[in-house]
Amino acid sequence: MARLLLPFALVLLGINLGRGQLVLSIPSTTVQPGAEFASGVAVNNFTDVAAISFAVRWDPGVLQFQDYSDFNLPTQNVGLHFGTDSVGMGLLTFVWLHPQVENYSLPNGSELFRLNFKAIGTGSSPVNFDSTATLKINASRVVNNLPVDLTVQTNNGTVQIEPMATTDAPKVQNFLSIWPNPSASGFHIGLTGSCAGCVWRVTGWQGRQLRQGRIPNATDMRHALYLDRGVFPGPGIYLFSVYSPAGVRTAKLWLKD
Repeated sequence: MARLLLPFALVLLGINLGRGQLVLSIPSTTVQPGAEFASGVAVNNFTDVAAISFAVRWDPGVLQFQDYSDFNLPTQNVGLHFGTDSVGMGLLTFVWLHPQVENYSLPNGSELFRLNFKAIGTGSSPVNFDSTATLKINASRVVNNLPVDLTVQTNNGTVQIEPMATTDAPKVQNFLSIWPNPSASGFHIGLTGSCAGCVWRVTGWQGRQLRQGRIPNATDMRHALYLDRGVFPGPGIYLFSVYSPAGVRTAKLWLKD
C-alpha cells in the first residue's frame, strides 16, 4: 500500500516567492558481490527547510533494496514519508513535511536517511535522484505562513560491484587521493582542491559509521588529513567519504594486519 500522503505533496506546490539552493548528494562507492551496504542521502545548505520531496532510482538487477534507516528529520511516523510499492522495480519515493509546518536546518554533510541495499548483480548501478509523473524533486521553506520554493541541486551516485582489489590504488575519484592503500598503519588523505571544513566520515564495509570529522584548514591540501590505525576497530575494508558542495567522494580503504 502506498504510504505517501497527498496533502504533503500539495504543500510542496507552494508559491515561489524567493530562491535558495539546497544540495542533495548520494555517494559513489565500490562494493563486493553479495555485500550489504548503505547509501546515505547527504545534504548541504539544508537551511530553513519545511518540506522536501524526491524519488531515488537504481538498477534492480544489480541492487536489491533492503530497507531505509537512520532517519534524521522531525517526524511523527517515519513510514509515512516513504513510498515503497515500486522498490522491486528500482524506485523509492520520499516526501517530508515538518510536523509543525515550520522551518528546520541541518549541518552541512548531514544525512537525511540511509538506503540499505544488497549487491545481487554485476557491473554497476546508478543511484539517482529523480522525479515521477506525480512527484517532483522539490523543497520549500515557510515565509510569512506561505511556502517558498527552493532550488535543488542533485549529485547522483554510482555503485560499482567488483571483487576486492589487491593492488595499491593511490588515486580515487577525481580530487581524492589516499596513500598507502593498502596500509598496515594508517592513511594519508590528499585533496587536489580546497575543502577546508568539509565533513569526512569513515564507515564499515556495510555502511555503519565509525568516525566523523572535518577537513582541517591545511596549508597544503595534498596532505590534508592522516587517519592512523586507531581510527579503525581492526583490519578490514572501510569506506572513506568527503562531503563537499560539489558532491560526495568515496574511497575504499584496506587496513591490513
